[in-house]
Amino acid sequence: MELFLAGTAVYLFAVTALGVLLATTANSMPQFALLSIPVFVIMFLLSGSFTPFESMPMWLQDVMYLAPSTHFVRFAQSVLYRGAGVDVVWPDLVILAGLGALFLALALSRFRTMLARQA
Repeated sequence: MELFLAGTAVYLFAVTALGVLLATTANSMPQFALLSIPVFVIMFLLSGSFTPFESMPMWLQDVMYLAPSTHFVRFAQSVLYRGAGVDVVWPDLVILAGLGALFLALALSRFRTMLARQA
């Protein structure tokens, strides 16, 4: 149970960082809402939780590896259904943390650029 909670925390960090990145691209709150709804809905629907990931075209699988939800679904299924330990799911946790760090770094860079333009 602790492993699943730790993985969920890493996933929430990655998705929050993606949300902050999307917020830096929007000019207003309504624009952010209209941008985030399709991004998060499509990301969730294509993550492999509703349909088998392997039934998607290869190009779409490659694109979806950049989404945190894909790795979280693999992680959650491994832990909850198969009782996997850290030795099995650590690659997904590392990828989730890496994506979160990448999204946050891009968001911070965009935010600093925005502030520099305003000053």
